[in-house]
Amino acid sequence: MRPAVVVAVIILFTLVFAPASGLAADQVLEITAAANSYAHLYKPFPDVPGSVVTAELSIKVGDNSGSSWAPSLWFYWGPEAFVGIGQQPDMRIRVNQFGLIAGATAQPLFRAYDWTDVQIVVTPQLIQVMSRPQGGDWILIYQSARTEGFVGMPKEIIIGKGFSNNTEVYPNPHLDNSTAAVAPTGVSYVDNLIVTVDGKTVLTENFASLEGWGIHQDPDGNVEIRLVTPEEADAAFKEL
Repeated sequence: MRPAVVVAVIILFTLVFAPASGLAADQVLEITAAANSYAHLYKPFPDVPGSVVTAELSIKVGDNSGSSWAPSLWFYWGPEAFVGIGQQPDMRIRVNQFGLIAGATAQPLFRAYDWTDVQIVVTPQLIQVMSRPQGGDWILIYQSARTEGFVGMPKEIIIGKGFSNNTEVYPNPHLDNSTAAVAPTGVSYVDNLIVTVDGKTVLTENFASLEGWGIHQDPDGNVEIRLVTPEEADAAFKEL
């Protein structure tokens, strides 16, 4: 039985923005896809035991990059146990946790077309998702009790676009669902993945290559997943 009690926290602060600087990465992941199409990387979670697990990722999104399919960072335990946090084109932060919440913050939190950091924190009792302007102070967006389906370490880390609610409309596991309607194409960028277990870094990814990552993408979603230079990613959307 799924617990009915969920705690949702939205905390808004006065934010001071600094100009985005170049990323200290070898390359940056660029995802081009129809707004409501799945297109993501995945890999097994590091085989390291522990109690407190965190992951953070930098995301930059353009128009038509998706709302329910917002480019996101995900912990995936299985088809009925996953949590993701991402950025919508309207600059609201998107949260998807199976069976508990699928929605966005009430208002934009950050500057449009700029880098945003997202974070997932899993403790023995709680699942928390946070965000910040790149390099700023973390803002708690949402938290819930860690329920039965989320026991143990996540099985996989997923980066990118996807959606699932385990219904007849979106039944496929691994977030491999798209809408049937034709949607415009959008571009997003992700970089600087850091995963820790009990405070120890167990995985970093600066996308020097895609070695070790699997790719799931909609064959009909106008998808292109490639690596670009940090300079290209930083320059994206400057005209908007």
